[in-house]
Parts: sequence; structure tokens; C-alpha cells
Amino acid sequence: MFKKLKNKWGIESNVQFWLIFGIFAISGTSTLFVKIPLYALLGITEHTETWIKVVVYLVAITPAYFMLLLFYGFIFGQFK
Repeated sequence: MFKKLKNKWGIESNVQFWLIFGIFAISGTSTLFVKIPLYALLGITEHTETWIKVVVYLVAITPAYFMLLLFYGFIFGQFK
């Protein structure tokens, strides 16, 4: 399975492969640090309607994840 991904992504070394996976993990975790203050800023609590949370997540948090992914990819030299 790893060989298929390495071929698809055009990478040679296992270190580069695991670095890419690490970047995805760091980006996903960092999304929480964006979501929590944004929800607090907008006054979203556990009592807020679920559909409002979903809309805010899709509109604001999803693009933030992709920006973080590009940022970390650039920092770790994996941005192409």
C-alpha cells in the first residue's frame, strides 16, 4: 500500500513519505487551535444548533485546514 502512495505522489524515500503524513497530522491538529477561538468569537457553544456549527465549520474551518496544510508543507519543504 505504501508503494502505491509513494508512486502516486512521486516520492522516493520513506522519510519523505512519513514527513508528508506528519504534515497532514500537524495540519489536522492545528485546525482545533483555529476552531476553538473562532467558535468562542462567534458565540457558538454546545447549546448552539448543530446546523449552525456545521455551516461555520464548512465555511471557515475547512479552508483554514487547507491553508495550514499548505503552510506546513512549505515549512517542511514538501510544497510543490
